Amino acid sequence: MTDSQIGCPAKANNLTTYILNLILKNVTDFGIHHFTDKEPMTWYEFTNKILSQNNIAN
Repeated sequence: MTDSQIGCPAKANNLTTYILNLILKNVTDFGIHHFTDKEPMTWYEFTNKILSQNNIAN
């Protein structure tokens, strides 16, 4: 895993809430919508977070 690329991965429940709000508000701005969460991290940090949350030793 690289530690030179940084992004803000979206948590599934937050992305679901975002999409549901688009549907419930009857948003007609069709096309590509960009959603991320607020916590920036490298791919390395992201991998470690996933392993840690699932009690997997790296």
